[in-house]
Amino acid sequence: MSDKELAILASLNEVEGLRGKLLSQLYQYFGNFERIWAGADRLENIGVGREVAGKVRAHRRARVEESICARYAEMGVYMVPFDSKYYPIQLRNFSGMPMLLYVKGDRKLLEAFWVAVVGSRRVSAMGGEKVNRVVTRMQMLNRVQHDGGVGVVSGLAAGIDSLAQAEALRSGLQVAAVLAHGLDMVYPEMNSKLCEEILRRGGVVVSEHPLGVKPKPEYFLARNRLVVGMSQAVIVVEGRKRSGTEASANLAAEMGVEVWAVPGSELTDELIAEGAAEIAVNPRG
Repeated sequence: MSDKELAILASLNEVEGLRGKLLSQLYQYFGNFERIWAGADRLENIGVGREVAGKVRAHRRARVEESICARYAEMGVYMVPFDSKYYPIQLRNFSGMPMLLYVKGDRKLLEAFWVAVVGSRRVSAMGGEKVNRVVTRMQMLNRVQHDGGVGVVSGLAAGIDSLAQAEALRSGLQVAAVLAHGLDMVYPEMNSKLCEEILRRGGVVVSEHPLGVKPKPEYFLARNRLVVGMSQAVIVVEGRKRSGTEASANLAAEMGVEVWAVPGSELTDELIAEGAAEIAVNPRG
């Protein structure tokens, strides 16, 4: 993708209501992003809502594309479009994949061998010890099974996600964090130092949302999809039914990503009964 088209893609991606599935559909219709930009005056004629079409026209009149790449570079953010060599290969197979990723840290790590470690925000009495044992297993795998190393990716959420990322840092594993908002903030705020430490240790922080976008409930499920899309395997430590963790496990199974589960919680026991591989960590033994 040319620098000009990347700038236009980034400008379009900042329009709330256009970002995501609709932008992907427009790309298929027009053939490239420059034609979408040039055809902003007729977007309403092909089914784009008046408000969204008006925002696109306003962006074009403001010549947003002329400065947007410099603005992101000043913030230390890389923009990785779907056709970049750094874009995760397996994510390209996901329906509704993001057209653009925003990245802090080493963008080459998007191609790394990631294992998602996920679970409930409400950690059980043994949850922390289960995470410790899972990460210890990954340390062993890192040494003997994959030349490029194995890293932990998760959503930087409170609970199992951030516990796994912190433990992975202590264990010397590579860490990726996927956020449900722009990279100019961290939610929950209590994980700000963890996010800084991930970057300081050479990890990577990723979002599909431009700068300035604040978290919304629907963005968290989209974030979980991105976590799964970056992963070669998903380990569910513990969780409840009808939760975001269950949605991640189901998505992984649908997309052919291997699912492992630690027994001992409502969700993980059900996943194992349904065929997920069991990872016994024996936290008391």
